[in-house]
Amino acid sequence: MALPSEQTLHDIAAEIGTPWGIFPLRVKTTLAGAKSTVTVVVDSEKEPDIDAVGEFSTALSQEFDAREERGELDFGAGYNLEVTTPGIDEPLVKPYQWARNQGRLAAITLTDGTTETVRIGSMSPDGERLAVVYSQGPKGNKKAAKKIVNLRDIARAVVEIEFNGAPKNEAALSAEPFEE
Repeated sequence: MALPSEQTLHDIAAEIGTPWGIFPLRVKTTLAGAKSTVTVVVDSEKEPDIDAVGEFSTALSQEFDAREERGELDFGAGYNLEVTTPGIDEPLVKPYQWARNQGRLAAITLTDGTTETVRIGSMSPDGERLAVVYSQGPKGNKKAAKKIVNLRDIARAVVEIEFNGAPKNEAALSAEPFEE
């Protein structure tokens, strides 16, 4: 038995998520014995609201079931629907992800292979450049500095878990409006 294509399910999830401002990042189907699993990873421009994700999950399940009753989809003997949001290790690739994480630490790898840990600053109005804040100088006397990075020059970036709050000078610089 073949499950519906992941692209078909992705398109349905995108349509259903519109009222909540939720969109699917990925859909994965897994054949697993009597019941298969459909996993939908969703996001939104702002932090996904748990209530909205719950309502979306219910609406998506109802839509899948209705389409199966009409013969438009076939999940076979049944399926489990899992709706989740991206974890902390989700790579930052879209401008909204950078903007939403302003003030947080991120480990970035540039296209030239350079890696560094920076604090995410503000995004340019066109969404192509990002201010990042870093500390420089000897331990105990570090100064915060800001530089501009083109998003196209970032090969990979993920948010770093931070147990202590941001140093005040870094927090202040990362909160400033974008300026070249």
